[in-house]
Amino acid sequence: MKTNIKVLICIVLLLLFTAVCVSCSLLPSQSSSSDTTPSGDSLQNENTEAITVTETSVTITTLDKWYEFNTSLPNCHYFSSNCYDILRMIILGQSDFKEFESVKLSSWKILRDLEKHDETTLEFSFTVTASELDTLPIGSYTALLHDNAVCEVEFVKDDPREQGISNLSTAADAVCDFINSTHSWSVPIFGEELGGTQSVLADYIICRYGKDNKILVSDFKKLLSDKFGITANEDEINSVIIDNRLYIETQPSHLDSYAEFSIIGDEAMNGKTTVTVVFYADTSRFVKTDIVEYYLDSEERILGCKRIHMGNYDPFELYNTFKQ
Repeated sequence: MKTNIKVLICIVLLLLFTAVCVSCSLLPSQSSSSDTTPSGDSLQNENTEAITVTETSVTITTLDKWYEFNTSLPNCHYFSSNCYDILRMIILGQSDFKEFESVKLSSWKILRDLEKHDETTLEFSFTVTASELDTLPIGSYTALLHDNAVCEVEFVKDDPREQGISNLSTAADAVCDFINSTHSWSVPIFGEELGGTQSVLADYIICRYGKDNKILVSDFKKLLSDKFGITANEDEINSVIIDNRLYIETQPSHLDSYAEFSIIGDEAMNGKTTVTVVFYADTSRFVKTDIVEYYLDSEERILGCKRIHMGNYDPFELYNTFKQ
């Protein structure tokens, strides 16, 4: 009898243990608890298809599908890491610029459509619900990312970034040429004297006053003296003979600058013009940094320049040797 009671007790205990195990298995796991925060990417697009592909287009709503976005359509341009970095900066706030940590999106999608755009252009539609960036305030936007030497961002309409001044004076136009033609940045731009920089000023003079990326050596000497007060050093002139005439040519690497800037001031007074330039720290022109004033006379002579605001970052593509 005692043996039967012991057996019965063991059976009851076994049944209780089994019931407890079953009930525990039905509880939510720790990984799905409310303490787990999804990534910004999944939060923004949790109710949309991650990727949609047709014969001529592909759309993604998660950066996890970036590889598939690039490879779903055969024989197409593979978008660079520059484009990916801009998208990640806006979507996830991940970049070298802390300002983008304040940007929050409620929805977004990335489209490649060969019937609408060429293969090096993607379309990025997104809605900003929070932002401390004055160049990317709350609102809905569509932008085209052109994957060239740098990834250029073009808003389809209502560009929120600093647009600068249109209808520039000849002095402001000269400043644009000056910045765009001195890509090596041997020319100081933050308040130092401009003298003693003949080799790089040659690129500016050719850009501004030459033709077909060259200028007569005699004209170069005169302009160097008239515009900058510099007597040409013959030893620094790398001349070439073209059609029995002596020319100086610009270097191919100096034909274009990738510095990002906008003209935000263009004011003439008493025969002098002050041109105010804001530089950007990124190729997409969202993060403003240094602001510099350039001073020119009525003959387009650059009299000097002064940095009136020092930003938190180096201007894009400017060498650090010119940071004060």
